[in-house]
Amino acid sequence: MSSKNEILLIQSQFDVVWKLAQLILPKLITEDHFWEPVLGSWSMRKNQKGWWKVDLEIPEPEPTPTTTIAWLTWHIQWWWSSFFAVYDKKKPFEISEIAWPGNASEVNKMLNELHDRHAALLASMNEAALSEMFEYPWQKPRQFRFALGWVNIELMKNVAEIGQVYHYKQFKRENS
Repeated sequence: MSSKNEILLIQSQFDVVWKLAQLILPKLITEDHFWEPVLGSWSMRKNQKGWWKVDLEIPEPEPTPTTTIAWLTWHIQWWWSSFFAVYDKKKPFEISEIAWPGNASEVNKMLNELHDRHAALLASMNEAALSEMFEYPWQKPRQFRFALGWVNIELMKNVAEIGQVYHYKQFKRENS
């Protein structure tokens, strides 16, 4: 596959995932972000200083707890911001360094900014850029093309999870 076709494939996958995200993200209200599908769901909670703190254990327990949309949008912010930090030759963000916005409007703004930066990055790609070695999210560097594919996969997974929580909430509301 030529690098031009490879770039078009990566861009088209990204565009499809983002269109799917736009079917749900703009509909979300802040209450949706904090709805817990089951008791004990991982979410975002304010600490004593009023800052949003993520529920997370490392290593993750088995099975991993169910998550809220707040948690999922924090997760997207963390890994995507870390991807860009490494791209900018900086260290990936520590979990505690991510300042999650806390309301639906600001979460959408943050996700749109990450989307726009990524779309611009994809538009700038060429064979040399795709072949550069890149170590995030792995410990052993791989070609940048693999990191771009990973972004598409991770975003698709998280968008699907957000959709599942959102639609389950709607189902529960309609059948209560």
